[in-house]
Amino acid sequence: MIIGATDATALTGFAWVPSLVRETLLLVAAAGVLLLQYRRRSTSVARVLSVAVLFAAQCAPLLPWRTAWRLEQMLTPGSRPSVSTTARAIAVAFAPGAGRFQPAPGQAIDDVLEKPGFGPVDVAEENQRRRAEGARTVFLPVRLSGLLPNSRLLADRTEIRLIGRDGHTVYQGTGNDLELRPMSTDTTVHQGIRVPSAVFSRRKRDP
Repeated sequence: MIIGATDATALTGFAWVPSLVRETLLLVAAAGVLLLQYRRRSTSVARVLSVAVLFAAQCAPLLPWRTAWRLEQMLTPGSRPSVSTTARAIAVAFAPGAGRFQPAPGQAIDDVLEKPGFGPVDVAEENQRRRAEGARTVFLPVRLSGLLPNSRLLADRTEIRLIGRDGHTVYQGTGNDLELRPMSTDTTVHQGIRVPSAVFSRRKRDP
């Protein structure tokens, strides 16, 4: 574990990718060490290989999101052909008429809630981290259409880009995870976007 580093795939459907990379590296290292030790008697080289691979394995959870995503696409080609067709049918659009986001009773605007795989301890740590970073949560109303009845929409990661009136990117980051069990094929939700407080204050003064 590297202090201060974060796992981009944690608590997502892609968490298995870094784990697979780590296990593959360790397996290859074990085979390499055995070959060097018993075929070539190269103990010093085997030790260097072991240290290098152990370090690389520790860094596996730090794979960038796009790298993990590309690896997942390479490792599971055509495994579920209907998924891509279903995903292409889903449309997301801004829904300004949906009104403001209404938090649950006792929920602060920047707090997250419990969900499967994300218990009370995780919630407390995440809420504490959010308060420490000083960012603000802005909820964007969006309309989702093309969803299958009795299905579940799970967006592990959303990328947000805030563009000013001059056309320049003011902020680029990630939004909250989105998990939805729609009651119909067309529904409206509020997607949370974490915006640095300085950017939020500046945009609020000059929208």
